[in-house]
Formats: sequence, structure tokens, C-alpha cells
Amino acid sequence: MAYVHRDHPSHEGYSEATEAYEVALATSGDREAAYREALTTMESEHGSYSAQAGAAHYYLASYLGSVDRERATPVWAALLEIEIARYGEMHPETAGTLNNLGLHFKRLGNVDALEILTRWSAEIHRKTDGDWSTAWWNLGISLEQEGQRWRGLAVLRRVGREAPNAHRAKAWHAMGQAAKSLGLAEMATHAFSEMEKTISLEENPRERCNALHNHGLFLGRVERYDDAIETLRRAAAEERAHFGVGDSLRTTLRVQMRTLLRAGRFDEAIELADGALAEDPEHSTLEVLRTRAAAKETLEPPSPLEPQEPEATRLWQTWEAAPEDERATVAGQLRSRAPTVELQRLYAELHLDTDPNAAAAMLDDEDEIVRYVAACRLQRFDLLREWLKGFQTKLR
Repeated sequence: MAYVHRDHPSHEGYSEATEAYEVALATSGDREAAYREALTTMESEHGSYSAQAGAAHYYLASYLGSVDRERATPVWAALLEIEIARYGEMHPETAGTLNNLGLHFKRLGNVDALEILTRWSAEIHRKTDGDWSTAWWNLGISLEQEGQRWRGLAVLRRVGREAPNAHRAKAWHAMGQAAKSLGLAEMATHAFSEMEKTISLEENPRERCNALHNHGLFLGRVERYDDAIETLRRAAAEERAHFGVGDSLRTTLRVQMRTLLRAGRFDEAIELADGALAEDPEHSTLEVLRTRAAAKETLEPPSPLEPQEPEATRLWQTWEAAPEDERATVAGQLRSRAPTVELQRLYAELHLDTDPNAAAAMLDDEDEIVRYVAACRLQRFDLLREWLKGFQTKLR
């Protein structure tokens, strides 16, 4: 995807870097050359560690990330050095660049680097009363997307429980979807319920419509048809009110019709189809489903929602059932029994959640991720700096 240049006038130095880039681009017509010339100009006029040089590094790194990600790495690293020199380590700007560097490594397929940098960013935000939940949200979604679904669930649950902003609703929504994909009906039910409590129509109507649709789908999957039909009815009403007739509304109405047929509520299905077809005559699938409703043909129930990873599910159920005062011990036991690295890391972190004093011992753990999860918990940024220095050496 082509990088779209945007000025950020509220950030010091960005307007000057933008102006220098536009002047250079008008002369050369080459975007990379223009970004590099703007960087040279900002360093020459304002100094190598100036806000303007930092902004020029940001723009060059962002552009290279869209055309040649490997070449963007040293530019992001140089920006981090500038931020630390200008603001110090404990500053939201530094934390933001750490988060961007982590997302850069995610795009390169290095999930471990993403995790360490994102956690580092979040801990700086925590210590400076910043927005730690954005970094944790990115981490939870990234772990889930990269196949580490159990760890992603644990991170998203923490955001849902503790975040002070809109990330809470998004986290519960994502957790519900992830739990559903793992076949965890009870966890998905809880997550979707929490999502509905926290999401705000005024803040993000698209997010709410999508969330209601997915909640309705889930309720239908577990054969709670009355609840599913009501949730889908609300999803359709809000979709229609805010976005009108379109593919999203058609999809929700189609799911609602199928759920009515599964529930044997044929008259309601016919009424729904007639109203929808009156406003959208081209909705052919609804016409087919209306014919089935008129003939009182039910649809087969959905396949049962069953755990996709039985052993991992059993471990999780053991953890959930453990008394609060025994959870640290149970987490250690589950880590030793866990069949995969992902689950071993999950229970190491849950151990830290229940016994923060265990973090010091984990600094010597044989698993690098566990070591740096512990370092973040202890806010041992000196160890994180050493890791980054060594990591950058490997990349050269």
C-alpha cells in the first residue's frame, strides 16, 4: 500500500519536515530521494537530534516501510535514539516510537521483537500515566493474528478489565471472536456480554454494529436463538440508521433470517423479508430464504461449538478453577505441563500476575520472552536497552 504523507502540526518539527519534503519532491519527483533530502536539510539546519530531524526520520521510515521494509529498520532505530536523547527514556514520545518499531518488526514477521518492544512501550506509558492500553491492544491482536491465540486472549482480557478508554470494548469484542474460534463458549459469552456493556454507539457506530452482528452470530451458534434474533435485530436497526442499505446490512439480515428459520419463527421471517425486500429488491438471498419460510422449512442447527485444542482448554480450566491464593503455585505447575512454548509463556506470565515477586527469578529464565516480560514488569529498562543493542547488532 502506498504511503500517504500527512503533516502533524501539533508535533514539534513535523511541519518543517513536511515543507522540506514538498520542496525536494517538486524538484526531483522521486519520493525516497525527497525524504532523504528533507532529512539532510533538517539535520543541517536544526541539528541531528532536533525535533525536525526526528520528524524527517519518521517520514522516511514510514515511507520505506511501505516499499522496502528491511531498509526502514535502521531509520526507525535512529529515530528512537533521537527521541531518547531529546526526551529521555521515560516519555510518551519515546514510548510511541518503541511501539512503532514493534509494529515494524511485526510486518517483518518477527513477533518476539514486536512483543518485547510493545511491552517496553506500555510500561513507559504506565510509569508516565500515558495510554498503555494502545500498546497492549496491539500486542493482544498481534499475538492472536500470529497464531498465539491463548496468549492473545490473556492480553486482551487484561485490556478489557483494566483499560480506561475505548480499547476496553474493542478488546472484549476481539476476545469474544478469538474465544469462539477456539470453541470456548463460556469465555466467548462472557466477553461478548462485557463488550455490550462498554461499547458506545456515539463513539464508534461502525464498531458497535460489527460487534452486535458478531455477538448475534455467536448466540445463534450456541442455539440461543431468541437472544440471537434480538441482538441481530438491534444490529440491523443501527446499521440501517447510521449507514443505510449496503453489504453490511444485507449480511446481518441474511443471518437474522437464517436464525429465524432455525428457530421455527416463520411468520417473523416472512415479515422481515418483505420489509427488507421492499427497501432492497435486489437482495436475492433473502428472496430464497423467504420462500423457505413460506414453506415452513427449518434450517439445520449449527455444528456444536467444541474446544479446538482440548489439552490447552483443560489447562485453562484448571487455572480458572484454582482458588486465588493458590494460583501462583498452579501457574507454575501448568507451565511445567504445558505442551507448547506458547502455553509455557502464558502460564509464566499468569504466574507473574499472581506473584509479582517471582519476576526477579524469571530474569534468568531460559526463554528470552519470559526474561523480558519479567524485565518489563520490574521496569528494568537497562536490560531492555541491552537487548535492543544486541538485537540491532544482529540486524546489521
